[in-house]
Amino acid sequence: MRKCRPSKWLPWGAIGVGFPLLCAALISDRYLESDVTGRAQQALAGSDLTKWANVDLNGRIATITGKTTNAVAPDEVVKLVAGTYGVRQVINKSVVEPLMLVAPTIEAISAAAPVAEIKGTWPEGAATTLSVKVGDSAYTLPGSPELTSSAGNWLLKLATPLPEGSYDVSASASVDSDGATVLKDADAPVKVVVDIPDPAAAPAVAAAPAGAVWPYALTGTFPEASVSRFAATVEGKEYVLGQGPGLSSDGQGNFTFAPQQE
Repeated sequence: MRKCRPSKWLPWGAIGVGFPLLCAALISDRYLESDVTGRAQQALAGSDLTKWANVDLNGRIATITGKTTNAVAPDEVVKLVAGTYGVRQVINKSVVEPLMLVAPTIEAISAAAPVAEIKGTWPEGAATTLSVKVGDSAYTLPGSPELTSSAGNWLLKLATPLPEGSYDVSASASVDSDGATVLKDADAPVKVVVDIPDPAAAPAVAAAPAGAVWPYALTGTFPEASVSRFAATVEGKEYVLGQGPGLSSDGQGNFTFAPQQE
């Protein structure tokens, strides 16, 4: 008669019980890692400052990867991940690549008439917003119908032309990136000078003398004290005061134009 020896089956019994427990532990660990990772990513997704980051969990060690343009963003990511229940250690492998914008430009204007348009350039495509300020009036693109752009060239069409005066014009381009606003201003404000001439001060030609037969010397007046250049043109040729014969002045605003005397 064979004797039953229970001790003979104990090792196999231990294996039979332990293997399912080991599998259950592995499955449980994978589930817990997935759960912790999901909760960490959900916390990061709630802000532009952190939603760019990725979390990889190995045991209870979380590794952060990804690229950002905001230098302070990785610290916020580390803080959120470290505060996730189940994370014991955080390793930061993220990369910061600052976003660079080209400065907008403004076309300087010195006009002897009301100014209705101002032009310039900006980094269209890289930037998403353009702001232009003329004196105390501000315009934005998008937003202001007066301000438009084409291939990086902006155009401001003023509803009311600028009256005579001097105006500071500034411009700035910006883009929101990873929770931060990257802003680039034009190098310096540009001066727009509007000088509307007085019609009464325009050059005037005197009536022809009695019996005059062309060609004859023309005479008249011009605002000599307020202009830096005075010229007359006949048959496509220009005569400039002080640059050769044909056009002369008495220094008091009375001119003589006699091109036939050359």
